[in-house]
Amino acid sequence: MNDKDLLKLEKNLSEFPGLLGKEEYFNSAVLIPLVKKGNEFHLLFEKRAAKIRQGGEVCFPGGEFDKEKDKDFKETAIRETEEELGISREKIKINGCLGTFIGPMGVTVDAFIAVIDQTDIENINIDKNEVEKIGSVWLENFKCLNNNYFLYLL
Repeated sequence: MNDKDLLKLEKNLSEFPGLLGKEEYFNSAVLIPLVKKGNEFHLLFEKRAAKIRQGGEVCFPGGEFDKEKDKDFKETAIRETEEELGISREKIKINGCLGTFIGPMGVTVDAFIAVIDQTDIENINIDKNEVEKIGSVWLENFKCLNNNYFLYLL
């Protein structure tokens, strides 16, 4: 290896390295949507439609990374939110990434927090093929939980 090779190597190194071997996992992303009701933020949840994988699960919008459609995991979270909740990307403001969760069955989940510009959740046009219903919970309700990484950020 010479100096030129070393420079090339340095250019290919990430300033913020990720998970080595991540491509061997089932990679997905979720959006943790915050909606403002009055002066307070609420977490927006969805209940998956009964006939899909993980039917009946209460969760955040999200799904599998698609290398044909998504340039990164943030795009996955936005695309899946658009598809499941019918919220346009213009109404989604990403605040940041919580990080990557590595599940026990070879699954990774990158979680992004975003504020949704939608005050009236009753008018959200959900995809009934994927989502049975949506609901929200006042964010303050979670402050009573101790040692929760998400709440540690608040």
